[in-house]
Amino acid sequence: MKLLQLNKYYTTVYIRPIAYKDSNEESANLLYPENALLIYSLPMGEISEKKAISVCVSSWTRVMQNMIPPMTKATACYLSSALATTEALENGFDEAIFLTINENVSEGPGENIFIIRNGVLVTPPVTDDILEGITRDTIMRIAREELGINTVIRSIPRPELYLAEEAFFTGTAVEIQPITEIDRIKIGNGEIGPITKKLEQLYFETVQGNNPRYSSYNTPVY
Repeated sequence: MKLLQLNKYYTTVYIRPIAYKDSNEESANLLYPENALLIYSLPMGEISEKKAISVCVSSWTRVMQNMIPPMTKATACYLSSALATTEALENGFDEAIFLTINENVSEGPGENIFIIRNGVLVTPPVTDDILEGITRDTIMRIAREELGINTVIRSIPRPELYLAEEAFFTGTAVEIQPITEIDRIKIGNGEIGPITKKLEQLYFETVQGNNPRYSSYNTPVY
C-alpha cells in the first residue's frame, strides 16, 4: 500500500513481489539463510488491445510437477512461458496454450484457462501442472454465486478445445481474456460468448469495488 501511495497511483496497477535468495555463494541451492524481497509496481493499462484473442497449442510442453513445481510462481518457469509465447507470436497468434506431457490442456504461459461445454465451466486440475491462480478461484466463486454456474475441475484433452462453446484465459495481468479462435478454428460462433461477457462484467465490478458483496477483495489505498 505504501508503494502505491509513494508512486501516487490512481489507476489499475500491477504489483509484483519477488522473493529470492540474496547470497554471493556460487553453489545453486536453497539452503542459504539470506532471504530478500523486492516489490515493484507499474500501471497496468490494457495488456491486450484486442477484446478477444486467437491462440495456438504450443509445441512446448508445460513443465512437470517434479521438474519445477508449477503450483509455485517460480521465475525459472518463465523461460518456458517465453518460448511458448514467442512461438505463438511468430506464427501469427496472440498467445499459446500448453499441454501436459500426457497431452491434456494445462494453461497459458501466464494464465489459467477455462472452457464452456453445455453451459458448464470446465478448467484443468492442479494435477495437470497449473498454477492455482487467485483470479481462477475468483471466477469460479463469481460464476457459482452470481450466475449459478458450477465449475467442473477435470482434465481437458486437446480435441475438446475445438468443441468448446466459449473459452477464456484468467490471470492477474490479463484479468479475463476471451478466446475466440484456437489453432485457427473458431470457438463457438467466433465471437465473445454470453457467459464470458457476463463473467467479465462481474469480475470488473468486483475488483473495482463496485460490488459490495465482494468488498473483502478490496483494500483502500488512500
